[in-house]
Amino acid sequence: GVERSSIALMEDLEHVRITQLAVSKAELSESGMGDSNQFQFTMNDSGMLVSLEGTAYGHVASQLEAIYVPDGRKSPFLDHHKKAALGLRSIINAPLLICGRKFL
Repeated sequence: GVERSSIALMEDLEHVRITQLAVSKAELSESGMGDSNQFQFTMNDSGMLVSLEGTAYGHVASQLEAIYVPDGRKSPFLDHHKKAALGLRSIINAPLLICGRKFL
């Protein structure tokens, strides 16, 4: 299952701002706050502002199509290599659209 996720929202026409999400099933069940089928989500505004140029974010924003990379170490995008160095191998980038259009 998915344990970590990032959401990149358009900051302006050339940058995205990254928000990180983590999912924890174990923490919730160990705390006695629910059954083991429930999840706890934590959000962290990383404060990272990333240029669209040369990144998977930029490709997705310009093409409005998803990218799936089974191993970030083999991706043509530098931002995927950075995620792979943190231990994240399988990466999906997908556009968030409103009424079929990208938004700022």
